[in-house]
Amino acid sequence: MSQLNEVYSIALPLRTLLRGTTVAQLADEIDRLRGVAVDGDADAAAVDGDGAGPALQELELPNGRRITCLQRAETEYLYLDVFEHRTYDRGGIRYPESGVVFDVGAHVGLFALYALDRSPGLQVYAFEPAPPLFEALRRNTEGLENVRLFPFALSNRRDSGELTFYPNLTGMTSFYPHEEQERALLSRILRNLTHLEESRGSALLAASDEYLKERLQASTFTAERRTLSDILAETGVERVDLLKIDVQKAELEVLEGIAEEDWPKIAQLAIELHDLDGALERIERLLRGKGYSVTVEQDPLHEGTVVHFVYAV
Repeated sequence: MSQLNEVYSIALPLRTLLRGTTVAQLADEIDRLRGVAVDGDADAAAVDGDGAGPALQELELPNGRRITCLQRAETEYLYLDVFEHRTYDRGGIRYPESGVVFDVGAHVGLFALYALDRSPGLQVYAFEPAPPLFEALRRNTEGLENVRLFPFALSNRRDSGELTFYPNLTGMTSFYPHEEQERALLSRILRNLTHLEESRGSALLAASDEYLKERLQASTFTAERRTLSDILAETGVERVDLLKIDVQKAELEVLEGIAEEDWPKIAQLAIELHDLDGALERIERLLRGKGYSVTVEQDPLHEGTVVHFVYAV
């Protein structure tokens, strides 16, 4: 964006890039800002948008797999996190040759695909309550007989609730939206990115107000919630070899939805945790009390934020 503004002496809106326009649409927008007439000005809506966020699109991952996603840059980051940085392999986590993985907060299915790459004999149960993400998840796992999908959330109760969906930052979708918390988290990540990747981070930091405003546009869905013990009873699953949880502030609720008699069935847990209101201490204490060895890590991008990774074996 900075290079385009310098070369063409324009002020390109950050939203033009964040909304994932094509190269052709970007070129048209640059011409408009320079006062050059563009054929088919009706296409401007594709650039400016209506705040609804991006549609589903195809993306080829570095490993050659083609998937469906909503945000290319976000999905590419998640790919690095899962496949290359191997975030869910730490803390002694192992993938058995066969067994069961519960993917709670499955997003578009990158972790499910990774787990099957690690161990093709696994059975994956994937839970995703946000309809746009669930549709991408469905497409990305279509034809995989050992993946079973559930279009709802896991919690400590059986009901429905209002889910806040961020189409421009889908990984922050949550039952517990809090704009001040979200802005603080994103602002810190931008500052960390400035230190880790100076050229990219500094450009984003300079436009942080517009970046945050665009990323935190939201819509809502009514989503069903169930307990993990409900699912174990209904499916007849006797052992969960790995319970992966990424649910944006509802981590403790997922664990509270496990009945006492079901805890011995769960061999390992990998949790992306938001340490709000003492959640980290409470979850550590809960897991150690159930007999798990627990490891807590925080990667450089999340340094100084509430985001930690908890691994329990």
